[in-house]
Amino acid sequence: MVQIFLISIFFTIFLYNYQVFPLFGTYGVTSLDLVTLLFYMYFAKRVIWNGDRLTIGWHNAIYYFIGLLAAIFISGLTPLFTGSAPEVIQFLKTSVHFVFLGFIVFIAISYPIKTEVWTNVIRMWMILSIIINIFGMYQIPARAYDLPFAWLDFTNISMGVRGSVDVSQIKQLSLHYGDFFRATSIFPEPSALASFNVVIFIFLLIPYIQKTKPFFKSKILNTVMFVTTLTGLFLTFSMTGFIGVFLIIFGIFMLESFRRLVPLIIILISSIILIFLTDSITEKFTGVSVAGLFQNRIEGIWHYGSVTKEGMEGESIYGRVHTAKRSINIWKKHPINGCGIGLTAYDKKEGIYFSDFSSLTALAETGLIGFISLTGMFIFLIIITGKYITRKLLITDFSIEHKRLLGLLFYLMLHQVLINYMTGNNFVKDALWVPMGMIFSVINVTIIKQGGKVFTLELMKIPLKNTIGRALNKYLSIKEKKL
Repeated sequence: MVQIFLISIFFTIFLYNYQVFPLFGTYGVTSLDLVTLLFYMYFAKRVIWNGDRLTIGWHNAIYYFIGLLAAIFISGLTPLFTGSAPEVIQFLKTSVHFVFLGFIVFIAISYPIKTEVWTNVIRMWMILSIIINIFGMYQIPARAYDLPFAWLDFTNISMGVRGSVDVSQIKQLSLHYGDFFRATSIFPEPSALASFNVVIFIFLLIPYIQKTKPFFKSKILNTVMFVTTLTGLFLTFSMTGFIGVFLIIFGIFMLESFRRLVPLIIILISSIILIFLTDSITEKFTGVSVAGLFQNRIEGIWHYGSVTKEGMEGESIYGRVHTAKRSINIWKKHPINGCGIGLTAYDKKEGIYFSDFSSLTALAETGLIGFISLTGMFIFLIIITGKYITRKLLITDFSIEHKRLLGLLFYLMLHQVLINYMTGNNFVKDALWVPMGMIFSVINVTIIKQGGKVFTLELMKIPLKNTIGRALNKYLSIKEKKL
């Protein structure tokens, strides 16, 4: 049953753009929210009704996760004592939402989930990636020639600008250069597709580099996934994707043994050939070289602020720097506990709705307490997952399937660092906490199997079903005697 729920959660995360119904007029409840809620109810049923034990493999990152939860509530002191009624209400809504999202991490660190479950979740994503990327490739000519499904309409009001409930304003964002439109597929903007493809690239590349075991035996299927993933990643024309791949390669050079660099070189050569072919085909049909666009974009960022070099039109780094400065200004006003989670938009002087970075959202809205907690959690997760690669003796007794999962975690954490500290704001989003749940879960099972520091907790000494059963039997027995 856990497998069904987790596969459903990781599937419905792609349906975030479509709401099932609105809540409070500003939040779109999605199928992901509903499936997640059902999963939480199932977890509560297992713990309370069935009497399942909670088993926690303790590590330092858990301290910081608890600290982050504490920071969320402490940040509420600011609106409580100095804010208006709307600010207090917004704080309550956002803090409840954060706890709802973060509860999946609590389950991950206390309820052991089998390796096979996460393996099947990953396989599902990898198969879906083929469909998602082929659709993204189709959209490029479809947008140039106004073909069906060139643009997708979204219905989730949560994606709109705060204060607006006009869902007709929610569109896919894809700047075009000549006849070339950046690939988005089912996602709202190119960087989201790029981020997804970086994760799929990790699933494909790392088992090959570490010589563990690919998720699929079929060489044809693996080749199709590699080609569609890399092509889709390239056609997003996204710096998130570019830096994400660079970080993976950097991590391999830093942590993997020298003999494993040979497979990497083979992959890099294959990737360069594929990118060259993709760029040639794209340029032939659109008249635009995506590789040339990347060169111009990187040069524009490198010379950012120069009066002699103008940045590329639509470059997001300028807006990100702007919101970063404003977020720091908000933090300076409430350095310890922040302005209150969800309240960046209420600082009218700074005039921004949100920060563009999870890290600076934590800093501005939860202060140093939240920022240190978030950063500490990330640092310790990187240290823990890195040790699974550099200290092979720690994992010699595990199955090849579990070793494969452990080998992925460090690279998934590098990707989370990129998204949350350099390119995006997922602080109060499923896109951060659902993947973090998988990372925490695999670590938890590993510590338990290693015989590390483990705590067990029984919320119900006697399962509720047994208590009710005994009470019912006693009632029936008394009733029979009276008869």
